[in-house]
Amino acid sequence: MIIGFSGLDGCGKSTIIKALIGCLHEEKDSKRNVQTVWTRVGYTPGINLLKNIARKIFSKSLPTPGRSTSRTKSLKRPLVQRIWITVSLLELIWIFSIKLRVLSFRKVLLLDRQIDDSLIDLKILFGQDILNDKFYSMLVFLLKKLSLKIEKVGIKIDLKTSD
Repeated sequence: MIIGFSGLDGCGKSTIIKALIGCLHEEKDSKRNVQTVWTRVGYTPGINLLKNIARKIFSKSLPTPGRSTSRTKSLKRPLVQRIWITVSLLELIWIFSIKLRVLSFRKVLLLDRQIDDSLIDLKILFGQDILNDKFYSMLVFLLKKLSLKIEKVGIKIDLKTSD
């Protein structure tokens, strides 16, 4: 079984997941194997590996990790942007269509963030129209079509509470 949690940063996804894991483990005679999978576009394991390799090779010309003016400036370069978005979407296709299928065998998977969260992140990073690009639209179509059916739990909180 796969249950996906979706919502803004700070809305309590991880807190609810931890509580749910506790409940699942406390069940009498429970032998459930529970695993949490966290995904965030641009911070998935494959992307992090590529970033680490690039930092070793091009250490002086790449921005430091984390949000910064130099990182934002670098991501606005068309070639960097194209590579970053393409590789990120390809890895999401890998995670949501293949990796989760393998991981979910005889396990309960709890997803901290889902596909929609990643698409929102892309729009925030690169603008609302970024996914109108035909190539990206095709990758998003594949991502949604090939992905597993996931039971979704949305968490909605007001803006004041999220601060």
